[in-house]
Amino acid sequence: MRISRIASETNFQYNPMKKHKLLFFLVLLAIHSFAQNPVDLRGVRYYYETPTFGIFGTANNGFEPLHIAETNDSYILSGNNKDGLMLRTTIIKINKQSSTLTWDYFEDKKSQTRGISLTADDKVLMAFDNYQDDSIKFTRINPDGSANSVAFLPFPYVRIEKFNRVATNLNAANGIKGIDTILAATLFFNDNGQLQNTVTFPNPSPILNLPISTCTSHKTFAFNNEMLTFGTISRQLSTAGTTPAGFAPVLWHWTGQTILTSKEIYSELINPNTGYSDIKLIDVQKFNNDFVLAVKQRSSSTEVNYVPHLTYLDANLNIVWDVAITTLSDVWTYKVAKLRVDENSGIIYLAGYQYRFNPAAQRQFLARYQSDGTLIDFKFFTIDANVENNIYAMELMEDGDLLFAGKGIQTDGTRYFFTYRTNPEGYHSDGQYVGIQEVLVSATEIGIYPNPSDGIFQVSSLSIEPVQISILDQQGKQVTVFELDELSSDHSFDLSDQAPGVYFAHVSQGAQHWVKKLVLR
Repeated sequence: MRISRIASETNFQYNPMKKHKLLFFLVLLAIHSFAQNPVDLRGVRYYYETPTFGIFGTANNGFEPLHIAETNDSYILSGNNKDGLMLRTTIIKINKQSSTLTWDYFEDKKSQTRGISLTADDKVLMAFDNYQDDSIKFTRINPDGSANSVAFLPFPYVRIEKFNRVATNLNAANGIKGIDTILAATLFFNDNGQLQNTVTFPNPSPILNLPISTCTSHKTFAFNNEMLTFGTISRQLSTAGTTPAGFAPVLWHWTGQTILTSKEIYSELINPNTGYSDIKLIDVQKFNNDFVLAVKQRSSSTEVNYVPHLTYLDANLNIVWDVAITTLSDVWTYKVAKLRVDENSGIIYLAGYQYRFNPAAQRQFLARYQSDGTLIDFKFFTIDANVENNIYAMELMEDGDLLFAGKGIQTDGTRYFFTYRTNPEGYHSDGQYVGIQEVLVSATEIGIYPNPSDGIFQVSSLSIEPVQISILDQQGKQVTVFELDELSSDHSFDLSDQAPGVYFAHVSQGAQHWVKKLVLR
């Protein structure tokens, strides 16, 4: 059954005595409507020329947004600006409604953004180390763009890897501490940049006699009225002892200066025959009192590339499930940008890009999983097929939408960064979509055939749940919508009134969403 639009018409009789009352009513109605129906922010790609402010000038190699935060009226992008081989921490504020830049902030010394924290009154906080003088710097940026900074020289030597908010008026700068002996450490700051505490973590007990060389803290959470810190150790890859250093995620459950639990998270996954394990921690997110980790794994020395995985830890800090994101050939390499978990639905989002060198190719991806590890969908897409670009950041908005950010370079060499907002499925119902490529799902997906077709397409399903099919052209514009009910047998839809060519069917059934490429002859 095709969806039809119903137009209604109402007649009014003009009464001059009611002119002012009517005008007043319409003004109130307009104000109310705007409050209830704000500007639709989805489905539009916003491109910005890379900032050329301050010392960067025209030599600037591009702003790379790595972190996103949301206020009531703005997006905050945190990233690095590259000037030759030098990186400098940069913060940009973008107005939601107009998608214009409100202000920008950048460091005048070599530094890298390590994450941002947002206070209840929309102040942006960050802490990082300046490479030029080895200082630690804490910066607070007010909503108007003015900034206050506190810098100091820590002793012993400290490097910050990640910065995150732990609780009200408490922020964690996670990294390393020491010169001769390097240990994981976390520095705690209040919202005014005052150093509250420094915690140093001992190395966990070696697994299979694999010596540990370095250890770094990554992210700290409030946990059971105590603290939980995730980190990474560098150690030998195998018991052979001659292999190069590999990586293994670890955690510390602690309170005050007391370590309650210290362990290598994936010790049970180490191959008992070879002792081989090489796992890099990318990101970790809290869900209720559980945790979701995004990592890259290699289980043997014969693997060329790391395979991205999702891992779920329960409240006892044990692995419940671990799934590989993809099983594609090793010729492809994945760069995971961000991991996010919807606290209401439990849906897990993973975004990044995929690339290969021979032949050269790249594409973005968005994967969604249920909290039990079941794949909802995995999508490849392009932001702009005519230029080189990659996603480096993703954030789940307060209303459930997704905001992507990244950077690219046009064919003429012009560099830019972008934002792109979609609904939680990466789709915009008015016809915009994060991509017009097919979605990879399981064999139980809905089938559409014959393909190519002269106009009539049959739809098959293993479920009787209603199906909605939105048809988009190659430009991503919606041309028609169909709804099919009672799918106990095959049903069909007709595209014979459309011009021959390639179309994309966005198929929704319950929580599942697929994209099918259709050829109309």
